[in-house]
Amino acid sequence: MIIKGNMELNMDNSQTLFMYTFGGKMEEYSDTTLPYPHRAGVLCQVFKRVDFMDQPSDKTAISRRRVAWLRSFDKTLEPCVSKNPREAYSNYNDLDLGVGSATYEEASVWGERYWKGENFKKLIRIKAKVDPHNFFKHPQSIPILYTS
Repeated sequence: MIIKGNMELNMDNSQTLFMYTFGGKMEEYSDTTLPYPHRAGVLCQVFKRVDFMDQPSDKTAISRRRVAWLRSFDKTLEPCVSKNPREAYSNYNDLDLGVGSATYEEASVWGERYWKGENFKKLIRIKAKVDPHNFFKHPQSIPILYTS
């Protein structure tokens, strides 16, 4: 009912919602076995997005309404999601977690939520070896060095 109510708030049908169930075999692996750490105790993963392709910019009233819907949906799900910190799946970028990857300190704000501590540091070491010039980047890229 909560999800249905939120979907109806965005009446222009620009939103997409996927829920992937978890559990079972996934829980047999530790958080550090693979870079993807979200295993034990995770019941499902929610992916939500809105489409902006029909808008000339992200500054239009419609675009702002769609972003507000995403944030409202996050707020609705808040009691049901991981806390301290809220975790996230890296391929579903959540720029509200933070952006920037010039330094480890800057990137750890969001990187710890995507990959958790040791995995994040391991990925930084790998990135430094395979992409030392940071060719593959986006607002939440793995940084190539860390100072901590």
